[in-house]
Amino acid sequence: MVPLYVSIGLLVQLTLLAYPLRANPTGAPLAACSTLVPSHHASPTPCGEPCPYKISVISGNLPRPFSYRCGVQLELQLQTSGPPFKGLVVQSRISSATFDGSSSFVGSFVSGGSDWKIWNCGSPSATHSSGSLKTSVNLTWKAPGVGSGKNVTFWYSIVADYATYYVQLKGPDLAPYLQSCTSGQETSSLESLPLNDQVANTLVCHSDVRNNLLNVSCEYSRPPSNTLCSIDLQPFYQCKLPFTRSLTGLPSGAHTLTVLTTDARGANTTTTTRFNITGPRLSCTVLTVSTMLNVRCTSDATGIAAKCSIDQDTPKPCTIPYSKDISSLAAGSHQITISITTTTGTMLTTTESFIAQAVLQLNCVAGVHDSILSMNCNSSNPVKSATCLIDGKAAHACTLPYTRSVSALSVGIHTIAISASGVSGVNGSFSTNFSVQAHLGLSCYTAANSSILVLTCTPDSPLLLTMCAIDGRVSTPCALPYVRDITGLAIGAHTITVTATGVNGATAVVTEQFTRPEFLICMETFNSSILTIHCNSSKALKNVSCTLDNKETHACVLPYVRSVSSLSTGLHTMNISATTVTGVVVSYTVPFTLQARLTLNCSRTLQKSMLSVSCSSSNPLVDILCSLDSGVQRMCHMPFVFNASSLRPGEHTVLITARGSNGATATSSLTFQINAGDSMICNSDVTDSVLNVACNAGVQANKIVCTIDGKGPHQCMLPYIRRVTSLSLGRHRLSLYLIGDNGRNTTVDVDFFIQARLNLQCSYVINEGAKLIVSCIPSEPLARVTCGINNETSQSCSLPYTRDISILPQGIHTLTVSATGTNNVSSISVLSFNNAATISLNCVTASDAPIDSILVVNCISSVPLSSATCAVDGEMPLPCVFPYVKNVTSFPSGVHVVAISAIGTNRASSVALVHFSVVDLIASCSRTVDGPNLYITCDANYPIQFTSCAIDQGQQKQCDLPITLPMESLSKGIHLLNITVNAVNKSANVSVRFIINGDGSVVL
Repeated sequence: MVPLYVSIGLLVQLTLLAYPLRANPTGAPLAACSTLVPSHHASPTPCGEPCPYKISVISGNLPRPFSYRCGVQLELQLQTSGPPFKGLVVQSRISSATFDGSSSFVGSFVSGGSDWKIWNCGSPSATHSSGSLKTSVNLTWKAPGVGSGKNVTFWYSIVADYATYYVQLKGPDLAPYLQSCTSGQETSSLESLPLNDQVANTLVCHSDVRNNLLNVSCEYSRPPSNTLCSIDLQPFYQCKLPFTRSLTGLPSGAHTLTVLTTDARGANTTTTTRFNITGPRLSCTVLTVSTMLNVRCTSDATGIAAKCSIDQDTPKPCTIPYSKDISSLAAGSHQITISITTTTGTMLTTTESFIAQAVLQLNCVAGVHDSILSMNCNSSNPVKSATCLIDGKAAHACTLPYTRSVSALSVGIHTIAISASGVSGVNGSFSTNFSVQAHLGLSCYTAANSSILVLTCTPDSPLLLTMCAIDGRVSTPCALPYVRDITGLAIGAHTITVTATGVNGATAVVTEQFTRPEFLICMETFNSSILTIHCNSSKALKNVSCTLDNKETHACVLPYVRSVSSLSTGLHTMNISATTVTGVVVSYTVPFTLQARLTLNCSRTLQKSMLSVSCSSSNPLVDILCSLDSGVQRMCHMPFVFNASSLRPGEHTVLITARGSNGATATSSLTFQINAGDSMICNSDVTDSVLNVACNAGVQANKIVCTIDGKGPHQCMLPYIRRVTSLSLGRHRLSLYLIGDNGRNTTVDVDFFIQARLNLQCSYVINEGAKLIVSCIPSEPLARVTCGINNETSQSCSLPYTRDISILPQGIHTLTVSATGTNNVSSISVLSFNNAATISLNCVTASDAPIDSILVVNCISSVPLSSATCAVDGEMPLPCVFPYVKNVTSFPSGVHVVAISAIGTNRASSVALVHFSVVDLIASCSRTVDGPNLYITCDANYPIQFTSCAIDQGQQKQCDLPITLPMESLSKGIHLLNITVNAVNKSANVSVRFIINGDGSVVL
């Protein structure tokens, strides 16, 4: 048998909008395979009745109308009677199938054309192969093979552009020619049938029209195995006897129903019956879009009420057009019945079928906080995968809930769209808007002790203005980091609120907590080797303990006094810990430094007018100075031997001052007694090359003859004084020959030494720049000089010696100047000086007069500041930071002064006065004429609060700017308008003169 090729035409019209197509130009997306719905975010367009996209039969060589032979190829034609289209999808499905993704596809498409291609998406499908405009497309379809026996329906979707598309359009139904699909053979004539089956079949049908429904019943001699129906010679469709169908779409009047039956032997029987459509009619069309059922109805009668029911539910009042969410319905075929009561009381009823698809319901909520977009979604089915798209750009895979930074987006309204697939294979989409506002991120933290609060903040964009308020008080401008004296606050918890405005106009408010703790502050003093610590606390203390160098802890009382003579030199710490009466533990660590020390123990003996002094020390001695009876100290050696014969009877004192090898100094004072006697006792001393010999008055002499080293006898007198520069260094002897008045002669020998000496006299001054300047006068030229302060290693220096002492702690310090003369004799001068802490404070205003009534004062100090107070014109000083900013709008005109008191970290204080001027209010006014009115506007160098006006010396009245004067209310001639401009506590007068001429014109 020769295969039969049949051609079927499919006529489709697509409307193309003017903007570019965004669908895939090379075919439909895979997601549209099961539902025929493309992944467009716009809703599909209803096709309407009649739909301009039709499928028609263009070949009549079929076994019978709208049937097919199994395994043969059919040619389909897709054609539009209107504007062209761009995209298409065509599928062949079992007629009873639904769009739920099940395997309901039959047949297959063969080869392809210039405008279409086979689409391998798991079903027999065809789609477009280009994005060009089309008016018709020819397709080739191959029927299912032998043994299928399935009724086939062609479904298709059309895309005109991204926003205009039509989905799930129904094409023709084809029934299998059973013999060709069961046995693989065809019987086309009755002669091939058995003789007993050649009796003709009889078929009689009856029709009845009620409520826009056609009811058909038939009588036949052989039960039909397949039935096809056609109205008014339109294409046949599959039907089942008896049957009922809606007459929606058919006009009123006479119509013809043709019924074609095929019995089990394959014989066809045809009958025709006529029916008439009269009276009011109801015609409805049903379209499902995603999970929404949309019903539109037309009627030739006026309806006053409508009721709707789905699948035999109780009818409920509804409004036409009717929309309903059908997401709760099971996937598959359903019916909706619409009943309308007309104004005449007639009830019109129609029942329409529709298919509920399996879809993924998404309901999402999006919001933005701190530049972070958060979107939470509820879905009817667990989500397997999702794609997100913001403002139609950069589609990307995403997970739910969805979080993303939107800091890069512009301020304003944006759109986010999400397409998702459920675990069951169903798809869904959702879009919503979100708003991006100007944002300022600000993070702050505080650090506080008993007296100082430090607030540090980090913004994510530059700041324009910052205001600070403590404990909800009035906010004041503040600079970051913000340092504030909190000694006036109560002990305990407090809050500070920072309100910041960024250059982008956004505002951020941050409130941080801080605590002014219970405090304990201590200070140490030294007296010799005794350490005394005094403390001040916020509350009374108990359980006080002291810990030395983090080792020795013991109970103690305040003030704390102890000897530190046993401690090594250098830095030590004393930690004072206690509990307040409120139960809070407080502590304070006092650092203190022990200078090098020297212990000096001296003793003396006096035998036969010879005084001998011996000393022992804790460290080797470098220099020793001795003096007698508060006389000048001179270099000496140990043991120190002194001839006391020349001293007057009575008590005398020897003072020894020594410097150890560790740089420390010590003194020792010894007393001794000289008794009266008649022997002559003499004592010699050589100072500055001058020999001075003094003797007691034990023997009275009439004449004294002196010789030195047995040479040069000469008459002399006591005390004996003579320059001995001509003598050599070393021991010499002065011999005194006394002729007494008692007739006895006495000879006294006095030994003396001449040795090299260096006398060094030093003094110092401290200038305002904390500079120590030391000057020295030596008795001999100097070969070398070294200088050192306290325990530091002495270093070579030159005289005068200058040293910056601003870095030294406040208190008493020691400067040691060691010098060696050109005669190789050394001398030491030890100076003590008091380093009183100082601070230099220089403050200036940003301009001579405040700008926009805002005074700005900047200060520079020689040391960092721990606190500062500011007061304007004698008002109460308040804590302030620099730059100091103050609004002086309310200040009277003239010169004002800001008094600034500052305390440095070295506890030194300083005061600075800054003068500034507040200028008078200066106002100016301009005038214009517009029609019958004179308009006057004014401006001033201060914000204007209100104005008052008086015309021609009339009474002053308040007036608003701009001032409007109706000229018709004024007489002809010269007029004078006096305006008083007021700003804060300042005012200024402005006079405006104008002339109204006889013709009504104005001269300004």
